Amino acid sequence: MRYRTRVASTLFLLIAVVGSASAQSPTPPVAPTLENRIRALEKQNHELQRKLDLVQREMAAAAPKAPELAVAPPAAVDRPISVSGPESTPPTRPEKAGEGTRVDLEQGVQIISKDDRFRVEFHNLSQFDGRFFSATGSGPDALHNNFDIPRQRLYFNGQVDDAFDFYTVLNRGYGSFDVLDAYVNFKFDKRFNVRVGRTKTPYSYEYYKVAEGDLVAPERSVFVGNLSPNRQIGAMAYGRLLDERVEYAAGLFNGPHRSFQDFNNYKNPFFFVNTKPFLNSDTDLFRHLNVGGSVNFGREDDPLEPTALRTANDETTTGAINNVSPAFLRFTPDAREFGRTAFWSGDVTWFYRSATMLSNYTGGFITYAQPNRPTTEVPYQGYSVAFTYFLTGEEITARKEVKPLRPFRLHDPRHNPGAIEPYVRFSYLRAGANVFSSGLADPRTNSRDAAVLDLGANWYLNQYLRIFLDWQHAEFGSPVQIGSDKLVRSSNLFWFRTQLYY
Repeated sequence: MRYRTRVASTLFLLIAVVGSASAQSPTPPVAPTLENRIRALEKQNHELQRKLDLVQREMAAAAPKAPELAVAPPAAVDRPISVSGPESTPPTRPEKAGEGTRVDLEQGVQIISKDDRFRVEFHNLSQFDGRFFSATGSGPDALHNNFDIPRQRLYFNGQVDDAFDFYTVLNRGYGSFDVLDAYVNFKFDKRFNVRVGRTKTPYSYEYYKVAEGDLVAPERSVFVGNLSPNRQIGAMAYGRLLDERVEYAAGLFNGPHRSFQDFNNYKNPFFFVNTKPFLNSDTDLFRHLNVGGSVNFGREDDPLEPTALRTANDETTTGAINNVSPAFLRFTPDAREFGRTAFWSGDVTWFYRSATMLSNYTGGFITYAQPNRPTTEVPYQGYSVAFTYFLTGEEITARKEVKPLRPFRLHDPRHNPGAIEPYVRFSYLRAGANVFSSGLADPRTNSRDAAVLDLGANWYLNQYLRIFLDWQHAEFGSPVQIGSDKLVRSSNLFWFRTQLYY
């Protein structure tokens, strides 16, 4: 019996081995082609990505949601921080600096309390210019080829408890060292906040939403640079509504441009709105399309500001600007603002991947007075269109700080070029003909309109250092006096700027 069992087991084992060998050796396998391998890898990669997306969605759904904090809109800070790609990213983890405090040195100096309720920040903005003109002239007010520091700013801002923050900027440009901004924010909710102090007035997207360090060209477009109400003392409410698709600001300000002092009892209302109608759409094409407008009005009895309209204006109030920016319309020294004033702006701004388009159509009027003459209401109108594109692939959703994908490295500039952004901008400003007929300016040496073309490139070596290269060509409607001995119909400015923000 045992013998029969052994024979049966042996036969069964032989049959299994022979069957296995016959099943494995019909024909040799055919080597897969390169195309088949690529397809298999793509299929595998697609499946892994699908599983990863599913896990991330499940983790996000399971994670507890943080309480909603009252945060200021991008315009709440004159020089907000962002990077290429998303409009905002989580802050870097600060280093421990001692018991109960932390320090973050990646962008300026931030000192943060242990419970995150208190924060102090220090930042620096330094700009160095070289300006070279095709026509200079002679005399104390003539243009000069020059090197200058148009802005040196020290920022001191922070948070006091959860519901309050402050913002102070000291600035030295062509004028004296002075306080540029000084305000406090009362943060109730992202839909409603209050600001009091000296701050940017909410007029036009270009002025209110784009800081001086984030401009397309070295300075603002000709209408906004000359006639924006600039910084004033007052109070305003601001916030974002409808899932952040609508941003608004409404305030009451003193009225005089670029001034700490008011000269009458009237206060000027300001209203600003900006919408992103396709912010929550499924496609990227128009997700960051901005459409909005602003208006302000009032009554003035103030010294004249500005005293001249210029093509490369940095909104300074000092006479030193005479030597660095062409003036095409100089008002008589005895003129002042006296009477009604109003301005409006319509804005369309579009960000799509590496491309940017900023445009506005602006208008308004100012009432002027001179001794022994009737008042004159002078109308103004203008527009601006700018296009930019990052050749190196960076993507932005707002004019904020840019973090290059490949920061510049001197030892290997070919593979680490920084971020390169060529641009073109055309802007126009025109005053009413009565600016001459009323005697407010001399038609023999001034023009009531200017068309300005800026063509250049921005080179971001890293997120802190930026170089502007700009050719500005201006055409005037009538001859303009440069210095004391020259009349020109056009002006060329060859301009470079080095900017450090940390």
